[in-house]
Amino acid sequence: VFTDSDTIEGDSSFTWDGSELLVVGDISASNAVKIGKRIVFNDKCNTIIGHGNISTGSDSGACNIVIGASSQTARNLNDGTGNIIFGNRTGDKLTDGSHNIMIGTCAACDQTTASSTIALGLRAGQQLTTGGCNVILGNSAGCKLQDGAKNVVIGSTIGPASDKNCVILIGTNAGKCASSGAIFIGRNAGKDNVANGNIGIGFDALKDETEGGTGHVAIGCLAMCSTSCNASTTAVGTQAFRFVVSGSFNTAMGFRAGECAFRQNDNENNRFNTVIG
Repeated sequence: VFTDSDTIEGDSSFTWDGSELLVVGDISASNAVKIGKRIVFNDKCNTIIGHGNISTGSDSGACNIVIGASSQTARNLNDGTGNIIFGNRTGDKLTDGSHNIMIGTCAACDQTTASSTIALGLRAGQQLTTGGCNVILGNSAGCKLQDGAKNVVIGSTIGPASDKNCVILIGTNAGKCASSGAIFIGRNAGKDNVANGNIGIGFDALKDETEGGTGHVAIGCLAMCSTSCNASTTAVGTQAFRFVVSGSFNTAMGFRAGECAFRQNDNENNRFNTVIG
């Protein structure tokens, strides 16, 4: 026990001057390690290090590691188990979620009960509340996501939308408004896309598809970049079907294949076409 009155009880390798603790040698603890100011926690193999009012703890929280200089770092953690929380305000509202990894200022700071979240980066997964099994890596990555689950977000992109599931986003601004089941990889890929189950891979692929068409696959730089197709269009190749505005069940393969095809808004007749080369 170390107090401001310079009273020391314990190992003689500790030196306390009233404000700083000098440790010479190894530290061992049978149940818990608590270093900081005004820390309250149980002794069930938890490690808590910080400065401020880290008042986390209950009778059941176990095997957690919390390190932060803020009074709001994991301050509400009660029954959670196996969490790793590093940073200022990180995991601020977490109560009984388990097996989460949160590293970075405000990372997953609104998460309450979700488990198995990995949030790394400044404000990564900031608004996430109850959605679990998400992997969020990057500055402000996934900061719009609230209760969606099983998403993978890598890069500086705020998507997917708040309640979407099973989305994969990799790249700056990829899938900012993405819906469930979408896969967007590359800068601005699917940036404004709002429909379920679309796939865009490459710079600006499916960037401006805002009409709600589903089942699209665009692979290549600028593939289906400015399109508003109805459904199930496939474009493979740089700028393939870049400016298509209507149709469904069409396929284009090759450099600039069908780049300016189907410019008239005629979904009834612009169907089941194949463009190669």
